[in-house]
Parts: sequence; structure tokens; C-alpha cells
Amino acid sequence: MMTQLLRIDDLRHAMSMAIAILIAAITSFYLGKYSVYAVLPSAFVAFQMMRGVSIQHCLKFLVGLFLLLLLLDQLLAPSHPVLVSIMLGALIGTMSAQFILPVNAGDAFCKGILPVLQSLANYANAVAKRLNRHDGPFTVNDDHYPEWVYEPGFNPGLRSGFRFFLLQIERIIELFTAIDYLLSRQSIHLLLSNDAELSERLKNAFSINTELLTLLIRYFESRIMPPVTADMTNDMRLLTEHINERYVASIDYLDIFPDNIAIIEFLRDMNDVRITLLQLIPALPE
Repeated sequence: MMTQLLRIDDLRHAMSMAIAILIAAITSFYLGKYSVYAVLPSAFVAFQMMRGVSIQHCLKFLVGLFLLLLLLDQLLAPSHPVLVSIMLGALIGTMSAQFILPVNAGDAFCKGILPVLQSLANYANAVAKRLNRHDGPFTVNDDHYPEWVYEPGFNPGLRSGFRFFLLQIERIIELFTAIDYLLSRQSIHLLLSNDAELSERLKNAFSINTELLTLLIRYFESRIMPPVTADMTNDMRLLTEHINERYVASIDYLDIFPDNIAIIEFLRDMNDVRITLLQLIPALPE
């Protein structure tokens, strides 16, 4: 039971902070009257800043703070004991954030991104079965969306990779939203009902997108990328050829047949989704 509770990020954070403050309070009690006003605040601030940050970044922070306090110590005559207390509090806060119930950034990112990927896969799978809106407008489960990767103090070693992945997922969400809008148009449904080949090729393309999203889900569940054995590009090539032959050929008559523009937009969005997914998979670390 306790192990399950400690998996809750907020509880781990609160318990780790409480232990850090307790250590700081005990330290300040033994150091004297000035310490209580310096050890506790500096420990709290350092803990908040260093939570989830790499140990290398923490060491740079401590060295930089030490040099700054050393400079202030030289400027003050006589030296003030508060400076030592500030350094000690920062050390307590930093070490507590790193070693007392630490946050695993990779696990936290997986926990946050999995519901989003599952929402995308569910939508693609539903559209693959029937080319219409799936239970109303397209929505994403983003209750645990890892926005913290955009915070300035986040681990520099992981920041670029996590941000790249999130930017690509946000791009796919935008594309699915645009596709969902096109699917809501009655004229598109009429056009698809009159072109069985187009409907089948679109369903097949959505099925492949579902497979790619499922590969990403399996990776973030197990940290092992399943092998990609199927051809993930031929379906889009056939879809593009069909649309080019039947709809782009009448480009001069787009004012007469405006639905042709919508189909071309549909193809563009589908191509962008596929390109983005195919960029994400090889970019994942093994």
C-alpha cells in the first residue's frame, strides 16, 4: 500500500520536501539564532529549483552559489554567519531533491504522454473503421500533459529531446483537429460515398497511423521499441496517386468543384501526420 502511495508524484514531492525542511530545521537549531532565518528559506528554494534536475546541474548551481557567497564574504567586514547558513541550506535542499524520493524525469514523461498517444490512437482507429467523426469533435486526454519540460530549470540533458517529442505530438494534434473538421463537412461524406476507392485508401492510411501510434505507446510502456516490419509509406503513395488522378487533374475547375480543395487539404494533412510519425520513431532512444 505504501509503495503504491509513493508512486504518486505529488505525495513523493511533499514527503521529500518535508524531510528536507526537517533536516534544515534541525541544522538551524544547532547552528544558532541567525541560522533559522537563512537555512530554512535557502533549503526550500534550492529544493524547488533542483527537483528533477541532473546532478551535474546541481553541482554547477552549488559551485556558483559558493563563489557568490565567498565574494560577499570578502565584501562584508566582519563576515556574517548568515552566509554560511545560506550555503548550508542550499546544500541540504539540493541533496534532498536529488536523493530523497527523487523524481525520475523519464518515468514522469511517459506517464504524461501515454494518455495523449492513446487518445490519438483511438481517434485514428475509429476513423479507420468509419470515415466520420468519432463520438463528436476530436479531443485529447491531457490531464497529465508534461508541460514541465518547458520550464527553464528542467534537466538540460533531457530538455531538447523531450521538447522535440512534445512539439511533434502537438503538431499531430493540430493536424488531427484539422482532419476532424474536414470529416464534419457533409459534402466530404457525400464525396467519399461516391468514391469507394478513396474511402478504402483513406481507411488504410488511418490504420497505418494507428499502428505507428501503437508502436509509440508500446515503447513508452516498456521502453522497448517493437520492430517495424510493414511498409509504412506505400499506402500514402497510392492515396496520393488516386487523388492526383481524380481530383487534382480538375484543378482548373476548383471554383466549380470546391470539395476538391477539401480533399487536397485532407491529403496534405494526412501526409504531414505520416511524416511526423515516421520522424518520431527513429528519434526515440533505444
